[in-house]
Amino acid sequence: MTSRRRLVIEAAFSLAAARLLLRLVPFRRLVWFFHLKPAGPEPPPAARARLLADVPRAIAAATRLLPGESVCFPVAIAALAMLRRRGVGTTLYCGAGRSTERKLHLHVWLRYGDHGVVGHENADEFQIIARYPEPRL
Repeated sequence: MTSRRRLVIEAAFSLAAARLLLRLVPFRRLVWFFHLKPAGPEPPPAARARLLADVPRAIAAATRLLPGESVCFPVAIAALAMLRRRGVGTTLYCGAGRSTERKLHLHVWLRYGDHGVVGHENADEFQIIARYPEPRL
């Protein structure tokens, strides 16, 4: 089995687990998970760059394989978990914005420093209401 195929399978399991977690566990109880530190040391820059490209691609492939819709929150949680397992610490952002019909919309995205990982494409349309972990001042 190729490493890409293994990564897509892991992404499918991570995405399914994130969906289940969001259905069964209240948000206030999930916050601790967003603050966990990465497992092990951060990979060297080239390996980290490869992971920051490969993990989102694997998650995108997994969303096409799984039944149902994969919205921004479980996608971001799955990417966060997969990268954390590989030593890459990311920041999960939660934002709110209004549509043209003035309806409130929420969005979640993941970043590594200034690099968008998943959900970041339209993040500028949302006002940040929370980030995990919170930056230290």
